[in-house]
Amino acid sequence: MAFRFPIRAYTRAQLEMLSKPAGANQPEALPHVFFDTQTFVTLGVGGTTRLVFFQAVNADKTLSNMESAGQLPDPQFFQIFNVGVDILLDVTTNTGGTGTLLSPVDDIQLLTVLSHPTLTLTIAGKRYIAGVPLTHFHQSGGVKAFTDGTWTAAAFSVDYTSWGLNSQPDGGWHTDGSLFIPPKQAFDVAIDWVAQVATCANPLIRVWMAGVWSRRVL
Repeated sequence: MAFRFPIRAYTRAQLEMLSKPAGANQPEALPHVFFDTQTFVTLGVGGTTRLVFFQAVNADKTLSNMESAGQLPDPQFFQIFNVGVDILLDVTTNTGGTGTLLSPVDDIQLLTVLSHPTLTLTIAGKRYIAGVPLTHFHQSGGVKAFTDGTWTAAAFSVDYTSWGLNSQPDGGWHTDGSLFIPPKQAFDVAIDWVAQVATCANPLIRVWMAGVWSRRVL
């Protein structure tokens, strides 16, 4: 997503007011992205048909930045403007000379289109994004796809110089700030697939929400 922010000239008094809240227990507001990552298990025993996000605190902060399991601590609030999904895949070539092309592009097509997945956001037991097709929730960033391959009778190799994840990075599902997550209120995001999917491996899937995070100054 491109950076977008207004350039304004403020008076000294306005800058003092904006940078110093009236009291220590009053909130400050800043742009933020909450994200959580889950593993999609391919077709077989224990294969995935549903993933639920934001339900646990992960020690690896590169996979999730939740501070509390399934809720925001008091007195934090989050105003949601965009919701999106990143599919985190390694480059994969073939399955040992079988002649069957298995690639990130195939996996993404299976995960986002052919298996009819939907995404649901629930806050306090009420669905605020109610089973919307996953194709609406685009990636947060990435590059366009380019492939170059060499095929022989027995096998082939595919070199990827760049590839896309889930359409273009356009901000995903835009809510225009109409949704709020209050403190100490249960919420989750769930992705449901109509059936198990045979992917190349077990990819990581990351759900993110971008918006305005209000938190106590001290």
